[in-house]
Amino acid sequence: MASTLENTKYQRITDILREKIRSRELQPEERLPSFSEMRSQYGATTTTTERVYSILEQEGLVKREKGRGIFVAQLEQAPATGVIGVSGLSETSSTIAHPWGMHLLSGIRKVAREAQKEVLLYPQLHTGEVKWERVDGILNIEADPPIILPYLPIGMPFVSALIKMEGHASVVADETGGVRLAMEHLLQLGHRRIAYLIMHTTPNVAHLQPRVTAYRNALHSAGIEIDPRWLRHLDPNDSLFYQEYGYLNMKQWLEEDWHELGCTALLAQNDDAAIGAMQALQKAGYRVPEDVSVVGFDGTEIGRYCMPHLTSVALPLEEIGALAMKQLLLQIREEPQPFSTLELPTRLLLRNSTAPAKTV
Repeated sequence: MASTLENTKYQRITDILREKIRSRELQPEERLPSFSEMRSQYGATTTTTERVYSILEQEGLVKREKGRGIFVAQLEQAPATGVIGVSGLSETSSTIAHPWGMHLLSGIRKVAREAQKEVLLYPQLHTGEVKWERVDGILNIEADPPIILPYLPIGMPFVSALIKMEGHASVVADETGGVRLAMEHLLQLGHRRIAYLIMHTTPNVAHLQPRVTAYRNALHSAGIEIDPRWLRHLDPNDSLFYQEYGYLNMKQWLEEDWHELGCTALLAQNDDAAIGAMQALQKAGYRVPEDVSVVGFDGTEIGRYCMPHLTSVALPLEEIGALAMKQLLLQIREEPQPFSTLELPTRLLLRNSTAPAKTV
């Protein structure tokens, strides 16, 4: 058992130090903790510390200097290619044809053109499609840390858009504030039973948890006791679009306990899921917004082309894409970066899918 724990410890410490070197928290030529410091900081024995440093040395991440200690190695800089990799969008995916992806990519490409850089789109980084020597940096769109970081080469310039990643530059929207805006709007309209249709906040989509927390906090602040059944998790299906499984999940909810819950408003994960849910409600005989108010998230143009027009939390997608690209170019040029995480405000687009709650 002790041997197993020691093996786990050395792997954990190796991962911590490797990530600190990868993210440049530990700079080239910076001295790593001594053996006694490693014991104090991590509870590592001399044997464990030697094992950790040997692995990092074999990977070319650290170097030993006799009589001085162990230092972060100076990583060789690959020649610039003028190409920026963007993960999470692809020419063959439906996302790029959706206003959500189009706005993000518009901001990214505008800044890239001004800097005379080419943009290369990848659906995902862990599929083996990325030829790392072809790109000067990676701009990540909506992939959580457990999915993307293990595949990122040490020292590769990297910025995350829409999802905050600790230890890496990120440009995100104030999604918590966006949920708060939506909930305040519904509460002001007199809604007391507000449902939420959103994906499970598993480790791979942990960025959604702050939205759920904001939803709960808004109800709590209004003195409303939350029924856990008001929160319904989307059952994702990779073969379907959000609008389709928004429809299917709402249809199932209606067949189960929706009527019993008596909810008069619904907040959905995004505009597509909201539109699918509206269609299911209308097909079941509910009027939107007279019987149920519906609010989406993203604020894209598709909300203007459904009946009724969709009230939605709008994200500054084009600005997020542009600022993320600017931050990545600073990294590539090794210039000072003005922020680690920049959070941009959201706003509420009031359309026709919300109305005062029905009085009983």
